Formats: sequence, C-alpha cells, structure tokens
Amino acid sequence: MFKRLLILLLLLMVAGLAAARAETAMTVMVYLCGSNLETDAGAASADLAEMMEHIPADGSVRVIVMPSGSRQWQSDVSPRETAIYELTGAGLEKQCALPLQSMGDPAALTALLDYGYAHAPARQYALVLWDHGAGPAIGLCFDELFLEDDGMDGLTLPELSRALAEELFGEEKALI
Repeated sequence: MFKRLLILLLLLMVAGLAAARAETAMTVMVYLCGSNLETDAGAASADLAEMMEHIPADGSVRVIVMPSGSRQWQSDVSPRETAIYELTGAGLEKQCALPLQSMGDPAALTALLDYGYAHAPARQYALVLWDHGAGPAIGLCFDELFLEDDGMDGLTLPELSRALAEELFGEEKALI
C-alpha cells in the first residue's frame, strides 16, 4: 500500500511540474546577430522595437533574445557583452550578462536555448535566427566583432546542428 501511495505521489509531482512548465503558450527565442545590418542601418534595433510593440499583453507569448555581433547598437544593447534579454511591452529587460562571445560560436546559441528552456517554460518553443544567411556552404549569423582570415565568424551548418543537439530540450524537442 505504501509503495502505491509513493508511486501516486511521484506521478502527481511529475504532472504538477509538467503543468507548471506549460503556463505560457509559446516562448520565442531570437538569436539576433546584428552585424553590419545594425551597425550601418539600425535594422536589428528597429526589429526589436517592432517585436516589443506586438507582444501579447496576456502573457501567452514570451520573447527571449540574445542580441550581439554588432560594433554599435541604436538600442540599449551593449556591444561589449553578450546578454540575454526578455522583451516586454515596456522594453528590453536584461536577464543575464555573459562574457562577450562570438555569435558564430555554437555555444552561444546553446546558451540562449538552455536559458529559454530553463527560465521561460512553455508548451511550444520557436527559434528565430536573425542575420545574414549565406546558404549551406557558408552558414549564417556573421559576427562583425570576431573576424577570421576569411571574414566575419559565422555559424556553419555543422555548428548549427551541434548547437541544436547540445541544448537541454532532450526528448521534449518541439522547436518550430
């Protein structure tokens, strides 16, 4: 009898944790590599402002963003750190600051995914990779702060695959 009660209690605890994780309908994670699109034209800051204007007021969608990779920003983002923010109707709210890291490093993308999963639980997750893309041969998210012999550091497709494989979602993967 005690064993059955213990099993029932554990099942209720697991169900409660699952329900707690699913309070938000969707968490959108934006890996925003500003690069020259931000430095030259403020395009990333303009997109951040537009995203903030359209976040549902009911809390059904949370937007977690990691903006970096640009020499200067036309918003409250510092080019001297890699940070994770939550977008709200009131603005950018810094959640954590990390050492400056190349947006071409798969560990940076994994850090965003892990943070979003751990701190913004939801029933569904979406990932937006914001920046230039150069096709499967070259990659995407070219960071103008980290230069290599052949240009800006970017995520190659194998690095993107590695970042997506190393995050915390495990068997629950439901990135759309």
